[in-house]
Amino acid sequence: MKKSHEVIAIEDLLLLARACAKARGCQITTISRLSHGDPPAITNLIDGTGSITLRKHTHTMEWLQDPINWPDGWKIPALEELRPNQPAKPKRKKSDGRSLDTGQG
Repeated sequence: MKKSHEVIAIEDLLLLARACAKARGCQITTISRLSHGDPPAITNLIDGTGSITLRKHTHTMEWLQDPINWPDGWKIPALEELRPNQPAKPKRKKSDGRSLDTGQG
């Protein structure tokens, strides 16, 4: 069964929040307080007892994707890097066999 956009959006938020907490060496509740303004909000999403509005989700994701909120020297990971069991995208090929992604064969 295909996941809904809402489920994917929440999963992406949780992946990025966990990565940020790990990078900062803090608890997920700290990230929740700083990004969302509510310490148990992200924890409640994790255990399935909470919900989030689109506005709050957007605000939280913007906070999580702002380099100022990550330790110096940390690259914010792309969501594709964080998703478990993410199948690799197949390379697209031109008719002459060269890759569209790199320009090489």
